[in-house]
Amino acid sequence: MKRVLYDDKYIRIAQDHIELKFYYFPFGGSKIIPLSTIRRFYSAEERRLGRLEIKAWGKGLFSDIWWSWGNRSQIPFYSWDPSSQLILEIEDATMRCGCTVQNYPLVRETINDVLTRHENESTKIYE
Repeated sequence: MKRVLYDDKYIRIAQDHIELKFYYFPFGGSKIIPLSTIRRFYSAEERRLGRLEIKAWGKGLFSDIWWSWGNRSQIPFYSWDPSSQLILEIEDATMRCGCTVQNYPLVRETINDVLTRHENESTKIYE
């Protein structure tokens, strides 16, 4: 297993993958996403997601995002903080992946650093 760069109750970021904890319903298994398959990532706040696009666990009503279980309560939605919700677009996937994170600015910085490093390593020319 690669070195862990970030870890909280909901997500773990390693040098080669992201683990979304409590992803699969109803048993709460983790989803492992190789970094090489991540096309984009952003917060729910950055995308201005509406209330019907989110769910405490599973697929939102008018959404193509599957949410892992997080600290947001289903009712009331008023306590939901879009700035702490990470959304990942995965290569060749029909659904986006969403999860709660405890420190979105640090998660954003960590993913950016890892993806940049991964891109640099994959484009090196060996003589």
